[in-house]
Amino acid sequence: MDLLPFPWFEALDCARSPSYEYDGKWTSFQKFTSMGNAYTFELETLIFYALACACCEVLGIEYRTGESLSVYGDDVIIPSSAYDLFSEVTVACGFTVNTEKSFREGPFFESCGCDYFLGTLVRPYLLKKRINTLLPAFYAANTIYRIRRRVLSTARKSSSTRDSSALTDMRLSAAHRRLVSKIPARFRVLGPEGYGDGHLISALDSAMISGSTVHRHRQYDAWVYQSYAEVASRISLPSYPSAYALFSQCNG
Repeated sequence: MDLLPFPWFEALDCARSPSYEYDGKWTSFQKFTSMGNAYTFELETLIFYALACACCEVLGIEYRTGESLSVYGDDVIIPSSAYDLFSEVTVACGFTVNTEKSFREGPFFESCGCDYFLGTLVRPYLLKKRINTLLPAFYAANTIYRIRRRVLSTARKSSSTRDSSALTDMRLSAAHRRLVSKIPARFRVLGPEGYGDGHLISALDSAMISGSTVHRHRQYDAWVYQSYAEVASRISLPSYPSAYALFSQCNG
């Protein structure tokens, strides 16, 4: 209510569940809206963007949205000179700054799961669990593909790194081939970058040579490719109280 115009608060309040019933007793949620609800992401983006802009304006710092200032959910990019004030304001509004992932100065910064050193993307592939299904295998192969392309691009810009980059390229290429070889041949569909990880990223020339996964459309001038997506399946579960479902949603 402090951060929004009252008509906005009323509209958002009508679209949320303020409480839940368990064992004949109604209990209020502590959060106004939790992760998983329809507008949580958009609401926190607007709040943090407004606070970030206000901090820059109070300090007289020029900023450009999408360049020196950007907000995506709870991920905030702000001029370093406004960092201290923004931290104080967010705490005053009831939020907590994640100091382990927030960087005020230095050559290293993190944003939206990407790591940057001196402005260069250096995020590695993090193997957090076993790769035993199709889409994680696609994601792993595509990540290695992207890292290899990034290394080659850096090597072209700097002659001093070409030798080491060549060795890195050999290792990444071998890792990529090994991973792809573990995917059953009938599932090795190829497609372009920028459309998710439901397929193996490939250049059009390579995809055409592969055969059936990429082909020209019969009715108009375009290339068609296949891509996989996970689809939810409905299953029967034992009877659980409604609070269990709410707990799962808030922590999923």
